[in-house]
Amino acid sequence: MSRLPKGLHSTFSAMSENRTHVNGMMVWRGHVQDLCEPTGMARNSVYRALSKLQVMDCIKLIKHGSWNAPGIYQLLKEPDDHDYYLLLERSMAFDEIRLPSKSDRTQDSLNRLALRVDELERQVKELLNGEHYPQDA
Repeated sequence: MSRLPKGLHSTFSAMSENRTHVNGMMVWRGHVQDLCEPTGMARNSVYRALSKLQVMDCIKLIKHGSWNAPGIYQLLKEPDDHDYYLLLERSMAFDEIRLPSKSDRTQDSLNRLALRVDELERQVKELLNGEHYPQDA
């Protein structure tokens, strides 16, 4: 049984139904109001769902929309319980889900990058020491 809020799933589904393919990417182009009717949600609820989907890395904002220009989002993956639990885990100290700030997201990206650099340095060191590929005798 999925614990994923219905609003997140219905918002992603509505975007997915009206997606197009551009340069190998699945893209949704439209206004937030376009998602209100198929999801049965108010505009503010759709905005919150879009924010959560972005934090969960399910969608990516390509171009911010305006009154007369549609927003463009890349659809990356369908939301699942695991991604939602990670979002909840970050917000355990709060009564409601706290979306991470841009600063929080940047720090997370830097932390992941630092871990990746450490791993690559370890792999290069192993290669240079011949631990993976024995030298020809």
